[in-house]
Amino acid sequence: MRGNVDLNVASTGVFMFRMRLSLSMLLALGLIFVFAGSSHAQIFPGRITGTVLDSSGGAVEGAEVALSAGEIGLERSVKTDSNGAFRFQELPLATFKLTVTKSGFKTSVLTDIITSLNRVNEINVTLSPGTVNVQIEVSSEAPLLETQTDTVGGNITAQEVTELPVGNGDYTRFAFLLPGTSTNTAYTFTQVAINGAPSRSVSFNIDGSLNMDAYRQLPAMNQGGNSYTAATRVPPESIQEMSVVTAGAADTEAGAGAINLVLKSGTNAFHGSVYEQHRDASLTAHNFFENLAGAPKAHFIWNEYGGSLGGPIRKNKTFFYVAYDGSRSRLGSSAVAFAPTTADIQQAETDLAGVGQTPNALGLAILKLYQPHSGQFVVSGVGSQTPDNFSVKIDHRLGGSDQLAARYLFGNGKDSFPQGSDSPGGGSQLPQYYGVTPIRPQNFAISESHTFSPSLINVFRLSYNHVHLGFFPADSSFNPNSIGLDTGVSAVDFGLPEIDIGAGVFENLGTNPSYPRARTSETFQWNDDAALNRGKHSFQFGANWERNKVFGFNDNNFRGKFSFDGTYATNILGLTGTPQVTSNS
Repeated sequence: MRGNVDLNVASTGVFMFRMRLSLSMLLALGLIFVFAGSSHAQIFPGRITGTVLDSSGGAVEGAEVALSAGEIGLERSVKTDSNGAFRFQELPLATFKLTVTKSGFKTSVLTDIITSLNRVNEINVTLSPGTVNVQIEVSSEAPLLETQTDTVGGNITAQEVTELPVGNGDYTRFAFLLPGTSTNTAYTFTQVAINGAPSRSVSFNIDGSLNMDAYRQLPAMNQGGNSYTAATRVPPESIQEMSVVTAGAADTEAGAGAINLVLKSGTNAFHGSVYEQHRDASLTAHNFFENLAGAPKAHFIWNEYGGSLGGPIRKNKTFFYVAYDGSRSRLGSSAVAFAPTTADIQQAETDLAGVGQTPNALGLAILKLYQPHSGQFVVSGVGSQTPDNFSVKIDHRLGGSDQLAARYLFGNGKDSFPQGSDSPGGGSQLPQYYGVTPIRPQNFAISESHTFSPSLINVFRLSYNHVHLGFFPADSSFNPNSIGLDTGVSAVDFGLPEIDIGAGVFENLGTNPSYPRARTSETFQWNDDAALNRGKHSFQFGANWERNKVFGFNDNNFRGKFSFDGTYATNILGLTGTPQVTSNS
């Protein structure tokens, strides 16, 4: 019978449901039941608002306000209301130009308006008397203080993502550049704590849809394997902007905060990039154990490489953006360990002969597994990590009122690193007993934005998230029966059981008994957000539905663990007492 996932999730699978309810603003709109979801990071998160005034400070009603982004061919226009106010919502992240015209006034043009996550661009325009064909052009600057939202946090731009020296290309580490964030675990991947809350109370979103592993409550992409670094990752060249929400009314799904990404979209011009980063051991120093044993420097080489390409499929209508990121790292490790010597084994045989016993054949076979090591030696192994990551995004303008976007993220990685320690239950540090962790996340989302009127816009999203993660011993093809050790397991649980000879006297053998295990997590999600403007007031409301599914197996201790507490080889050769055995029985 197979085991269960850590939290007793049956191998046949379990479904978990999560729904959230909000009543604010809904009764006034005549709706009965609506699930709150409007505060997810939007795929069109830009907002531009403002007021048009005349030179005396009076409101200008009926002014034509035209907004355009030439790089993507987007154009919108509204007229100011009786208060001179105008508002554009659900905008992509881009650089915009705002043109304000009104009969009897000079035309005012503002350029370089850059939209951003969790930020409202507030533009106040003063019109001067004159003719419409006379233009006054100025460049817009971002406000020093955000006054239109209560969101607390910060943003990381695409330039910062690609230029700041963050190891492993893991975007989640950029969160530590912002106040209110820290890590409260020993892990180095995706363990972001916000305002002291547990790291698993942070939600991760990409283009308004969840990037969450339903089991671990950590990001699906950029989750670690067994090396404590991200085993797969969102290609850095695909990131348009990142925001970290540490406080405010925004719905953060898990409670403490949110880390949101918006991926790049193609434009009317073709753009691409290629990069490669190389690191190796040539500039590193010997570590203590290498100096102690006079051993050569541990092997280390790390290559990170990738590229991107984006552009139009049909100008002003359909765009694409693709990105790839890969890495090949080989990291050597070294530590002092001990193995039985020939003299140890001969002494054990002599001791056994003195009490009329002959060496046990299984004990001899186990001791041979230490070969070619004898006595004190340096465990020298090379761990590896081999992620390949891909993203593609398509944007299509269906007409003046509809925009369609679809994107797909794929990661495939495998970690192979030591999981051992010199304590019972720690497994072995020898390379043949490394832990091997394959991981494959996939994330698909499609969204449609519809403009009913300049004051009412709706965005609908549908997404699917899939993560498969396994933990297996490197010697999973080794049948213990080949050395006379019958562990009573099937082929899926092959591999040498953990064998401990003394408490740190000799190096452990076998991978730790928590292997093998594997699981698959799935999240199905749809959400719908609407934005409604009424004068100086802006209302957001919507619905969010999720269905989470987790299934897998956890064959903890199926291979067993054998502990021999003798300080010499006599105990294992003679099996003079009953060894301490932990198994699935």
